[in-house]
Amino acid sequence: MCDEISRKPYDYLDYRKPNFDSDVEVFAASVRELLRRVHTMVEKEHEEVWETPMAWRMLNRFEKIAEYVPQLDVQEKYRRILSRYMQELDKIIKVYNKQCENPPHLRGMPSVAGKIQWARSLFKHLEEPMMIFGEHPHLLHIPEGKEAVKRYNRIGRTLVQYELTYYDAWRKQSTIKETLFDPIKNKIQLLLHNFSQVSYPLVVTISVLLRGQLDFIGDIEKSLRCTIVVRRPDTSELYVNWDPRITTLLHEAASIQQMGFDIPYMTQLLLNRAPLLLNKRDIVKHLLNEHRRVLAKVGSDMVPLLLPHMSKLNEALDPALTTLTWTSIHAHTFFEQTFTAIKNFETLVDRVNDIYHHRMEEVLEVMANIKLHQLPDKNPWGLETFVHNTWVTCCNAAQELNSRSQVVEDAVLELMELVLTGVEGDEKGGPFSLEDLDDSNADFDDLRSSGGSSSRRSPVPSGGASTGTGPTTTQGPVVPTMSPGRKDEQQYSSLLDLPNKPLTAQEKAQRKKKEMRERVETAAKDLRRTYHRRVLEVLVRSIKAALDAIRKHTTVTKAYSQDRIEDEDLGVPLCRLNASLMSPGIRVSPTLDQVQEAVNRVARIILSTAKGVSQWTTEDQTGEGQDQIMTASAKRKSWRGRDDVREVPPTPKNYFNHVFESKDIVKVMSLLANSIQTTKLALNNTFEHWDKYHYLWRMDKEVTIKEFVASSPSLQEYDRILHSYVLLKKQIIVEPGLYRIGALEIVTGDLKKSLMQESDTWIERYGEAVKTTYLKEMERLFAQLNELSRRLERPLKDLDDIKGAIDILRKTRDLELDMDDAIDPIEYNQELTQEEADRVDNLRFTWQKVLAQAVEVQNLLSKVQPYFSQFKKDCAAFCHDYRTQGPMVTGLAPREASDRLIVYQIQSYTCICSKDVLYTTFLSTTLSEILGLGSLGYNNRFDTLWRKHSSYSVGEELFRLPRSEFPELAQIRKELNLLQKLYKLYNDVIDRVTSYYDIPWGEVNIEEINNELMEFQNRCRKLPKALKEWPAFISLKKTIDDFNDMCPLLELMSNKAMKSRHWQRIAEVINTPLDVEEKDIEAKLRIVTNEWANYDLTFSTFKNRGELLLRGDTTAEVITQLEDSLMVLGSLLSNRYNAPFRKQIQKWVSDLSNTNEILERWLFVQNLWVYLEAVFVGGDIAKQLPKEAKRFYVIDKNWQKIMARAHDNPNVVGCCVGDDMLKELLPYLQDQLELCQKSLSGYLEKKRLMFPRFFFVSDPALLEILGQASDSHTIQAHLLSIFDNTKSVRFNEQDYDKITAILSSEGEVIQLERPVRAEGSVEIWLMKLLVMSQQSVHGIIRQAHHVIQDPDLNVLRFLEQFPAQVGILGLQMIWTRDSEMALMQARTDRRVMADMNNRFLDLLNLLINQTTRDLEPVQRTKYETLITIHIHQRDIFDSLEDVDKTNIVITDVTFVYQNEFVGCTERLVITPLTDRCYITLAQALSMSMGACPTGPAGTGKTETTKDMGKTLGKYVVVFNCSDQMDYRGLGRIYKGLCQSGSWGCFDEFNRIELPVLSVAAQQIAVVHGGRKERRKKFTFTDGDVIDMNPEFGIFLTMNMGIDKIKNLGYHGRQELPENLKIQFRNVAMMVPDRQIIIRVKLASCGFLENITLARKFFTLYKLCEEQLTKQVHYDFGLRNILSVLRTLGAAKRANPKDSESTIVMRVLRDMNLSKLVDEDEPLFMSLINDLFPNTPQEKGHYLQLTTAIAEVVNEIGLINHPPWTLKLIQVCQRLGGLVFKDGGHCVFV
Repeated sequence: MCDEISRKPYDYLDYRKPNFDSDVEVFAASVRELLRRVHTMVEKEHEEVWETPMAWRMLNRFEKIAEYVPQLDVQEKYRRILSRYMQELDKIIKVYNKQCENPPHLRGMPSVAGKIQWARSLFKHLEEPMMIFGEHPHLLHIPEGKEAVKRYNRIGRTLVQYELTYYDAWRKQSTIKETLFDPIKNKIQLLLHNFSQVSYPLVVTISVLLRGQLDFIGDIEKSLRCTIVVRRPDTSELYVNWDPRITTLLHEAASIQQMGFDIPYMTQLLLNRAPLLLNKRDIVKHLLNEHRRVLAKVGSDMVPLLLPHMSKLNEALDPALTTLTWTSIHAHTFFEQTFTAIKNFETLVDRVNDIYHHRMEEVLEVMANIKLHQLPDKNPWGLETFVHNTWVTCCNAAQELNSRSQVVEDAVLELMELVLTGVEGDEKGGPFSLEDLDDSNADFDDLRSSGGSSSRRSPVPSGGASTGTGPTTTQGPVVPTMSPGRKDEQQYSSLLDLPNKPLTAQEKAQRKKKEMRERVETAAKDLRRTYHRRVLEVLVRSIKAALDAIRKHTTVTKAYSQDRIEDEDLGVPLCRLNASLMSPGIRVSPTLDQVQEAVNRVARIILSTAKGVSQWTTEDQTGEGQDQIMTASAKRKSWRGRDDVREVPPTPKNYFNHVFESKDIVKVMSLLANSIQTTKLALNNTFEHWDKYHYLWRMDKEVTIKEFVASSPSLQEYDRILHSYVLLKKQIIVEPGLYRIGALEIVTGDLKKSLMQESDTWIERYGEAVKTTYLKEMERLFAQLNELSRRLERPLKDLDDIKGAIDILRKTRDLELDMDDAIDPIEYNQELTQEEADRVDNLRFTWQKVLAQAVEVQNLLSKVQPYFSQFKKDCAAFCHDYRTQGPMVTGLAPREASDRLIVYQIQSYTCICSKDVLYTTFLSTTLSEILGLGSLGYNNRFDTLWRKHSSYSVGEELFRLPRSEFPELAQIRKELNLLQKLYKLYNDVIDRVTSYYDIPWGEVNIEEINNELMEFQNRCRKLPKALKEWPAFISLKKTIDDFNDMCPLLELMSNKAMKSRHWQRIAEVINTPLDVEEKDIEAKLRIVTNEWANYDLTFSTFKNRGELLLRGDTTAEVITQLEDSLMVLGSLLSNRYNAPFRKQIQKWVSDLSNTNEILERWLFVQNLWVYLEAVFVGGDIAKQLPKEAKRFYVIDKNWQKIMARAHDNPNVVGCCVGDDMLKELLPYLQDQLELCQKSLSGYLEKKRLMFPRFFFVSDPALLEILGQASDSHTIQAHLLSIFDNTKSVRFNEQDYDKITAILSSEGEVIQLERPVRAEGSVEIWLMKLLVMSQQSVHGIIRQAHHVIQDPDLNVLRFLEQFPAQVGILGLQMIWTRDSEMALMQARTDRRVMADMNNRFLDLLNLLINQTTRDLEPVQRTKYETLITIHIHQRDIFDSLEDVDKTNIVITDVTFVYQNEFVGCTERLVITPLTDRCYITLAQALSMSMGACPTGPAGTGKTETTKDMGKTLGKYVVVFNCSDQMDYRGLGRIYKGLCQSGSWGCFDEFNRIELPVLSVAAQQIAVVHGGRKERRKKFTFTDGDVIDMNPEFGIFLTMNMGIDKIKNLGYHGRQELPENLKIQFRNVAMMVPDRQIIIRVKLASCGFLENITLARKFFTLYKLCEEQLTKQVHYDFGLRNILSVLRTLGAAKRANPKDSESTIVMRVLRDMNLSKLVDEDEPLFMSLINDLFPNTPQEKGHYLQLTTAIAEVVNEIGLINHPPWTLKLIQVCQRLGGLVFKDGGHCVFV
């Protein structure tokens, strides 16, 4: 405020300005307001502050401004403060009067000191305000102040006197006597009398206090002379004998001394010794606490064992109870000794407790917690998994239980040894030992239950059943137990039997020794028995708990569906059962019986855990049974290997019998045996819900649907029943997917799937039924409508047609009511093909069309009747017109008469038109035009009129009119018939003769003209005589005769000898020019133009898209015809007489040339479009190439436009050159298609890189594979192109895309180790299939390797057990192993090689014998291949390393078997040439080169390479090379070989063109260089980075060198470039040794004497080649040899009793004799006799064939001529066999 007024800008002293006055008033008002507010605040604060000091300080602050603040009465407020202080004084007086007898106890203060301190606190509360009042100069001088001082002094004196009184009383208590009590009492009464306001009975209080303290000092002296420890008589508990009054006295003295008072002398002395006494008290208290604490550590079970040690500890405490007092000076020594004894005892107790708790109780607890069962925690188990896991768990648990039982036994023995250390055993003074406790009767098996009525032995030996983990009450002396707590000392005293009065030392010692010896012996034995039993109890409880857990888990309380399983928290089920639909109903797999059996097996396994736990043994037993324990330990070590025995292996002397005889175990086992029964009931109740679907599988679909269809159901009924099945399917879908019944989880997925399939089948069947029904109905309606339409379309020729039309209209009206109802159900059907749907859509349109036709016919009929009356007028007009203007008018020329005849003809038009195409006779011209008859005009008036007459007659009858006659019409009809015959012949002759003049001279056929004239003359003679006078007849006859006269001249002029000079001479004679050449040109040009005017394009249908293709064959013919026409036009263009036609000829040449070019390009584009359409339209590839698919979409649209235009203008020339559309559009489409093809090639290249074997597949086949990749089953047709012999794969029946096995062409099956999912990209899962198939084959090879290690190996069983490929490999392993072993032992045993050879010979004969049996083709091929390999193996000695792969070693080159599945195929006979070829090929591969077998045809170049690949388990791809191969295709193949590790054999490689060979050399060099450098990746010549699989190989096969090629006539071969030759190692092939081949094949056919017979066979054919005549049809080469060998095998099996020599002789004779000429037969038979001496030349037995021949000969009536029969038999022999049909007829094979 001051700042505000001081800052005013005007001058305060200027009186002329009134501002100062107003501002001063404002300032004064503000000051007044401020003072008012101060006054209000002071008043308010003073009212709120009630404490005197605070009110004083607040008032003191505002006292200085009191003179400025109006109405601020400070004096009044001081009076108010004094008034409040007076109230405080009164309050203190009341408090004093109330609490003086028993003032509040101050915390931490003793009694007397507390009372004094209480009085001082009251005085302090009054003293502080009085000191403040004294500081004020005038306050205490006012009356109120004086009164306050008086009262303050009076209360102060009272409080001081109260303090002094209590102090004097306490000070004198140590010396006060009873005689002094009265003076003190009088003094106190005097004190109270002076203080009249305090009229309270203080005397009584102080008297009581003093009376209690009279004997205080004497009692304290007695207390200090007492022993420091005493025992409570009631509880025998030790406690510190300390008088608490000593503590009170010391506390009072210290407190009073702190208050400033003096204390008595005796009390001061006691206070000085207070630390010593209190310390001694604390030590004794600590000592007793330690004693109690250590004794509390002793468990009740250990008390009997620790009695001697507890007794020694109590003896150490005896001085404290007897001799030591609080004033004793030797207490410190006692304390040290006692604490040492306690510490030693505590150490013993800690060790005992450690053993007891950690090695006995905790181990027992751990044993009790060992689980003997295992239940699934995440997913359900299978039954075998459940049994196996339980068995493993029990085996492990038995091991752990046994080991922990031994731990408990060792702990018990150690504990006993520990507590018995230092205990005297008997009176002789020897200490106890474990041998003293050996009780032969303590064996566990001797302990039996003495009570109970059960006939079974109790599983808990001796004594009652024990519960929990506490001790078991036993028979014999009872060991009392003590519970912890306050009664421990009493229990210890009762155990020790301590006397109330001290005994003598001798008596005490003797008694203790005797008692200790008995009790310790008993306690130790009982402890061992107790824990032995507890081990059994733990075992019983564990087994029972496991069995109970299994029982509870398998017990059914309620069945829960899927939606409630999580809510109920039922845990993980034990086993999952699949519910499925099987005849005759719902079944679960595995069955409940199998589940019950598994539960029983698990229970037995759990029970057998007791067999794995050994009982405790004594020391003697331990020594004697050491061998048994070692045996048990060895058995425990072998537990994990006993998978075949589903129980825990037993140990010697185990607990099994005791556990098995337990009543609880017996009860649980009996419950478990039927635990699944409730599950069965619950399962049956659950499946009752599914019985409502039973009709889905129980009802016969065919019968039910047949009966339903037979009832002629309506569409609504069909819809109702189909809708019911659809609803049923939805209901099945929402059914629970699984149920939880006890421990079982019932999965209904398969059941629902089966039911849904059944429902779908019903829907499908009903759908097919409704479709079939209504399709038949549709066909019936179509037939009916077509018939109606056809009849409605018929022209109304006569009244029959009208009558029919009326009937049809009536029928149409009748159908109109029902047709919509018939069409609607057909349109409702949805399961139709596109074609059927189109027909359904066309049905209603057809019906509408029929209705429209009916309306038209109705309109026509409405116009019919008015024209009946017009007929008579028309008839009269016609007759008049005929007579005046008809053909019979006199003077008409023949041609004019003929023209008029046409108007009145009867037969002429009838001859032209069919009898069915007649026109209505009663319609007007207008009506005829409506019906399309107006074009006939006047030409058939009589014909029309006559039909009108016929129809009119019928119409009259139809419309019931009077019948009319018209005789003139009949006469005219007769005349016209005669004229028709004449003028028809006349017109034919005139027209034909006229046409003769248009024939070119080069095409005149005089003979044909003469024949036609002869025919005309004959017809002329046959005309009626009445016509021969008519002018027309005369003119006709003259024309024929005149032309006959000209025929000789025409014959001469048409002679071929006519030349141009002759025609020139004729032209000169007749003086008229003749243009003969121009006419020929014109005629030929006309032929060409006419020909191409009629040539149309032909189309073929493409898929279901319509006619989008040019037909190839006809288009090719068109192109050929174009070339021919161009040749004709070319000759015409070069003719010098073509001047008038040159432009036309040139135009046609240009058009036809362009047409030819366009058609060729059209076909090329069409082929590309067809090729790419399958890729980009509706295929999976289009999704991966969206850009190209979009481009092809545009191409496809343009192609459709082209074909649509071709359909609109099908003429060949007109379509191609009519405009420039095709000429411009086809090249564009070709470019676009080539771009698509290029992109597609890049896409295919990527796919090939991901699956290298795609490199060996052609583009179309690869496109088909990729285009059908969405359906994995379509790969079956292409497997042989990417695998060696995998023809098909087997898919899982339930999972559509899961491949489980591969099958060879021969039918062998290889199960995959793990199924392969055929999902995703086809190249990815094909690679997985390849890898898995190789792993599976390798796994089978591994199994075979283990099998052949068995010394008792059965070879035949081994070969039957494994596939042929593995059997062959196994045989090679056996041979290699045994041969190598024989070679290593040959140095020491000379006979080992011969013995081994005999063993191999026996094996060979065993295999040969197998081939003589009736085997399947696959088995026969297997054994023949085995024999082929085994014969050659005598020269092979390679080893097999002990690794998880199969190594094949050829000389120094090691190959890893590649495990390609090759099936059961024939193998090449291995000759020395084959061996050398193998070695050379292997050496070439080891040097990172290729190999090039070269030799004549038939030497086995390609077959040897393929056979070596099969030996190594490799995939070999053979390519037949030609001059059409380019470097791109070769590069693609090389990349595929490198990535897949396959072998490529290029047959006739030198047929490739030389430029391509040069590029191929570079490609092969890059590939071989990458392998030589051991690269994992390398860059190919085209820049692609390729993965390298070093197992690949490249082989070239060629006939021979280029010089020999030219000499032998091998054309089209090239000399390989030098840079290509250096990449391959040459292998010269020659003709193989046929004798070896014959021997091997004979052995494979079952001939044991194969060596001798092969030599004779080979010699016979060699002599035949040398000595027999040279005939073209003779063949004694390898082809004939193999044919004979095949026949020998069949003959061997057909004649098992004949000798092998006889069979071979007979077959060689019969197979060759029939082809020999007569002059060679004697020599051949001589050779046979020489080679097979002493062998009877009996004929072959062909009884069946001979009988069949005889029967057929007799049937057809011929003579059975034996030579012809022999010829037929020989034909049969040459063809190799025959097949007999019914009736004796046969067909040669």
